[in-house]
Amino acid sequence: MAPDVDPNGLKLPLVRVNKVLQASTPDASISVEGAAVLAKATELFLESFMERITPDASTAVGTKKSAVTYDAVATGLRAWENCDFAHDAVPLRVTGAEAKVIAAQHASAPPG
Repeated sequence: MAPDVDPNGLKLPLVRVNKVLQASTPDASISVEGAAVLAKATELFLESFMERITPDASTAVGTKKSAVTYDAVATGLRAWENCDFAHDAVPLRVTGAEAKVIAAQHASAPPG
């Protein structure tokens, strides 16, 4: 079996799943089974998300691969109601002029 193939059929290496968990929550620990479940859930989420945004992805020039753009990801997150948690992490792109208008609106809004 190739070294990059997980015996459980996972595409995400469990070592990296553990590293991400440790980086985000240093005191946390997870069992091998827990890491495998987390890896599989992440893979299923990403596969489903990519299926949803692929029609919006642009094809890279000169290749047969699809290039997923920032805008496709940001728009796709908003179109899928299960992704509310990621709206702050991947905001819609705004122009400088739009940012000034938004900042002015927030500055003039009453506190609270």
